[in-house]
Order: sequence, then structure tokens, then C-alpha cells
Amino acid sequence: MRWGILPLVLALSGGLVVHAEALSPPDGATSADGTWSPLTSYGYVGTAVYDSSSDRVLLVSFDRIWAWDAAGLNSTELRPVTDLVPGGGRTSVYDPIQNRLIYIDPANNAVWQVTLGENPTASQIMTAGFGPPSEPSYLEAFAAVFDAGNNRILVFGGSQFCACSPNPFYYYYNATWALDFSAGTPTWSVLATSGSPPSPRAGANAIYDPLNRRMLVFGGGGENDVYSLSLTGTPTWQFIATSTPKPSSSRARALFRPSQGTMVIAGGIAGVVPDDIWELTTTGTSGTWTQHAASGGSPDVLDTRRDRLVDFYSVFTDPRSSGVQTFDLVSNAWTAGLQQASPTPMNSGDGRYLYDAQSGNIFMLSLLHWILAGSTSIPGPGELWSLSPSGSWARLQPGGTRPSPRGFSKMILDPIRHRIVVYGGADSTGWRGDVWALDLAGAGTWSQLAAIDTPTDSGSAAVYDPADDRMIVLRLVQRGSEAVFDVWALSFANLTWSHQQPMGTPPVARPGAVYVYDPPRHRILMLASDAGYALRLSPEPTWTNLQTVIPTGAMGPYVYDPVADRLIGGPTGALWQMTLTDPPVWQQLHPTGVRDTYREALVFDTDLGRLVSLSSSLPNWIVTFGSPVSAPSVSPPVEAALAQSVPNPATNDATIRFALPVSGRVEMTLFDLAGRRVRRLVDATLPAGSHSVIWDRRDDAGARVPPGVYAYALHTGTRRLVRRMVVVQ
Repeated sequence: MRWGILPLVLALSGGLVVHAEALSPPDGATSADGTWSPLTSYGYVGTAVYDSSSDRVLLVSFDRIWAWDAAGLNSTELRPVTDLVPGGGRTSVYDPIQNRLIYIDPANNAVWQVTLGENPTASQIMTAGFGPPSEPSYLEAFAAVFDAGNNRILVFGGSQFCACSPNPFYYYYNATWALDFSAGTPTWSVLATSGSPPSPRAGANAIYDPLNRRMLVFGGGGENDVYSLSLTGTPTWQFIATSTPKPSSSRARALFRPSQGTMVIAGGIAGVVPDDIWELTTTGTSGTWTQHAASGGSPDVLDTRRDRLVDFYSVFTDPRSSGVQTFDLVSNAWTAGLQQASPTPMNSGDGRYLYDAQSGNIFMLSLLHWILAGSTSIPGPGELWSLSPSGSWARLQPGGTRPSPRGFSKMILDPIRHRIVVYGGADSTGWRGDVWALDLAGAGTWSQLAAIDTPTDSGSAAVYDPADDRMIVLRLVQRGSEAVFDVWALSFANLTWSHQQPMGTPPVARPGAVYVYDPPRHRILMLASDAGYALRLSPEPTWTNLQTVIPTGAMGPYVYDPVADRLIGGPTGALWQMTLTDPPVWQQLHPTGVRDTYREALVFDTDLGRLVSLSSSLPNWIVTFGSPVSAPSVSPPVEAALAQSVPNPATNDATIRFALPVSGRVEMTLFDLAGRRVRRLVDATLPAGSHSVIWDRRDDAGARVPPGVYAYALHTGTRRLVRRMVVVQ
């Protein structure tokens, strides 16, 4: 797993020293660090292609393919043989010769393909030669077509950013590159052309015209001009003088209409939603624009058999609501088709993702989302969604009276009672102090909890403490010019709040800080880019300085990984771990596979032992681990230690780790909360060192125990240690 690890010590103000490991860039990722793979996709984001041979429209998303019957516009999902993620977000062209999509990816100096048969596959195409620039930054906003007559891809124009000091700028191109597939290894070259090409530009649109063996380029760079590049003999550029009025090129899409040999521009009204449709008819070096429709939609593909445009759209007031409509180019009329809600939640930024060990599902709960009403946004009531382990989202409609729409609420999952508990937040009246429960049976039921001595919420985080069956809330209070933490606990046994007054100096609150519950050590970790603290919850609440900070480039969401006993997380596309040794050690991980593209939150799936990266606007991803990443070795314990069971909560087997400073007689016993013995787990003489025992959720008689809270005690003769665990159905 090591790639030339270099010791790194960062000295900060105040004498704080951070111990970390800096990894030199690897030649390749390693599966020892895990493997990325997609879990879900989002709506119909991607590329649309009309397959005339099968009379269907194919929608290729980040990791899925939908085949839409062009006649009835009904969809079926094709199950890809391999992950389709390499194509996500790149510029694509359709290759009718081999019925595939080809993605040009200058950012990674790569070319990918997705075959579009009944069993789609994705793979990288190895190329030779020199294509569009990728250093020092990659080419973007370029146009691309597939030249079927010469079996090659043509790439025109684009921009490249130069981070030059003191004045960064964009460099624009008007060159044309060709990727030739006609013989042997596909090879890149700069296409030698004659004539006067368009001015350097980015954002141009292009089509391949097979009837006249040419490429037509429209707009880009704020222009709305048209150029033709002949593709027989020596490629030659020719300016096409067109009539007025003419469309804007802003956010337009160019399509070829074979029945008329014309170019159709779909969309292109600058500054607003692009939903106008134009058609260009050319004769020699002149052309005439005709406007078909001023509004109605922004089509994605042209159904050549029916001479109509197909528009897969989202409703602007609710981006999850999607549908399909068509525009007939002969009758100039829109026809509504299938409309449906895309099975994906919409998180306005305040939703919380919570893992439920009992069902294996991940719940996304928001108490409000913003709805566009005319030119203003109004608060809506929020939503509850469930993500299954297989990657299917389902929207739930809870009953009962729900909380008022609000933001900044604290949410935890209570595994014993199988419910989500919501505290406080801020609505139109200000900060609240109410407590609500969302029972997760069925579609869910809301109810308000009559908690005693409830404090008013004022920020910042909350965790569930399974050892004492309570919710711990970190409020913010002002002390002089600084905001510090005020700690409260809500006992679920009697629904009573208690004001905790930890020893030690409470840290100053930091915007963007990460809060993680560390079950084995019964503490809450607060980590930021300039400080790290722990709130130990037993035997007496105490603040301590962790003597660590989140390294530069590693800021992002983090979760506790019970399998490897570490924190794991980081920003989108990256993965870091922090060991829970003293002092902690940070290390960047490099899982194989294509990384996530946007990360709102992370959840650790204890049942399947995987990390889930969550987003409501892009696909969700998982990282699977072949084996726990080894932590640095530590010195033998100076006294006996008992770790928190994992997973916790547990549905089946639970592993309990403990350590002995010397050899000797050891007993470990499991009790229920009434003090009755449930199971004797260990009764033996053991050597010094680390040990573990697996409890199979059965009592001494072999019967499976019911859900609830249990205590397990380690007795070494000179020391007795006790912890609690939660068992769920």
C-alpha cells in the first residue's frame, strides 16, 4: 500500500505539531486502499443518441443506459456489463460504424468508448499521436463530430486556461485535430487545412453533414457565424454568409436533419432558458435561417425516422420532475409525452443522510426545500427518501403532523426505537427548541416528543450516544467575541434534557468543522483546518486537544469506519484516513476505479462494510475495501483496554476487541440493563496483547436475544471495564 512514504511534520503557531504521512504520487491506485464504483445514477443526465437501426433513443448517463422506444417513448434500462462512468462528463460523439459512443477526455489525456448493443460495455481506447492539449491545463469547450466518410473524429477549437502570474488568462484555439480509426492503432494528428478558418473560439457547435461530406461549425466565442470544412481531398474552410435574423449560439445544440440536408439549432436564446429552434438551409456559400419555434423546449436528439426532435426535460421548479416531449419539424408543433418523477431526492443543502442498520437503508431527510414561484423562492416542506443497499431511491410520505419547514436542524437515528429524532433548527420565527420523532416503520409517522427542560437550539451538531442511549447536542454560546460549545444531553429513557459541563477548556467554534462520534473511545471529535478537539463523554465529560488538524486538501465530510477503527473521508474525488492513535496520523488513500463526482455526505454501511458517497444531484458512489488498511503499530497497553463493539448498532454478529498489559485470567460477561447475565463470552487465561471475541447475538442457552441495549464487562482481576452496545432487529 506504500508508494514512497515520506515523513511530514507541519509546525503551526502555538507549538502544535501535526504528524502525517505524505504520499508521493502513485503510478497507479491500489485495491488495498479500496475500489470506487457507482451505486446510483441521477435522472437522465448524459448523452442522447438516436439508433435508427433499432428505432430507439439511447440515453447514456454516468453509469446507466436507458433505451427509449422511439414510437411509444417508453423506456427500459439496459444493464451494462461494465461500469459506464468513464464517459461521464466528457465530450462525446456517436460512431455509427461500430454503434458506440466515443468520449474525448483531454483532462486525463484519454479516449473512452461505450458500446450500445444489448449488453453495453465501457473501455478505454488506447491511442497514438498527439491530440488536443492536456498540459499545463486541458482543452475544454471544444466541438467534436464523427466523420463517418473517413472513419475518424474531428475536434475543433476550444479554450485552455493559463494560470499565469500575475494575470491568468484563457487561450483560444481554431485548430482541428483528427483521431483516425481507419487502420491499426487509432492515431491523433493536427488536421492540415486550407482556406480561412473561423476565429479562435470556445463553445462552438458542429455537425457532420454526410450528404455533402463536410463539417458545419456554428457560433462559439460570442459569434453566430457559420463555417464549412470540406472533408474530401484537402480539407478546406469556407465562410457561409447567412441571412438575418439568426439564432444566438449561447448554449445551443446543433443537429443534422438528413431529410432536408440541413442543420437544426435547438436552444440558443442568450441569458434565459434556451428553448428556441432554428434551421439553416445552405446553397453554395450562402445560407438561410428559418425559425421553427420561439419556445417550448430544448431538444436533445433528432428522430430521423419521424423527422422530429425529442426533448428530455426537467421541470424548472422541481429539477427531479422529468419527462419527454417531441417537436415535429414538418407541422411545427410540440407534443407532450411521458412525464414522471425521477427517483432521486432533492436536497436544498440542509438535508441529512442517516444509515439505518436495521434495514440496511440510508435515509435522506430534509425539513424544507426551496420552490420557485414566479421570480421568487418560497420554502417547501422538505422530503423523506430511502436508498436501498442495491442503489434504488424511494420517496416516502410520512403520516402525522410534521415540524414546520426549517433549516439547521439536528438529526440523529435512534436505532433502538427505529426512528429519526430531530431537534431544533431555525424557521421563520427564529431558533427552535422542539424535539420531533419520525418513526421509520412503513412510510414513517411524525410525532412531537414532550421533552423536559429543553434548551433553545443555537447551532452546531448532534450525535447519538449508544453507550448511554441519548442524543448529545453541541450548542453555540457567545463568550465575549467568540462562540464556544455548550453541551446538552437528551436521555431517551425519560426524555429529559441535562446540561453537561465538561471539564477542560471548550474550543472556539469553527465554520466548516467536522464532527464525528468515536464509539470505542466514547467521545465526539471536532476537526478543522486549524484545530482538533475531542469531547470525552465518560467517566466525566472532558474537552481535550487532539494535537492534530485536517491537512491541506483533505477538508470534507468524515465518518467513523468501525471495520478499520479510523476516520475516513475528505473532499470530492479524494479519500483520506485519520488513525485514532495518539497522536493521530493522517494518510491519503488511492482506491482504484473512477472516483465520485460530487460529495454532499459520507455514510459507512456497517452491514456491507463499505463507504457510501452521497449526493442528491449526481450519482452516488461506494468504496469497497478488500481488507482493513493497516494502522501504524502502537506500544503494548500499560493497562487493560476495552473497545466499543463493532458494528454498533448490531443486527447479527458483533466483534469486541480488548487488550491486556500482562497475561492473566480474564472474564467477559454480557448483561441486559436489568443486570441479568445474558452470555459469558470469555473465561480463560490469555497472554498480554490484543484480543477479540465475536458474539453471535445468542444467550447462554443458544436463543437469539431481542433488540435492546446490552452491557458487556471485562474483568481482569485488578480492573473491571464496562461498555454498552445496541442490538437492532
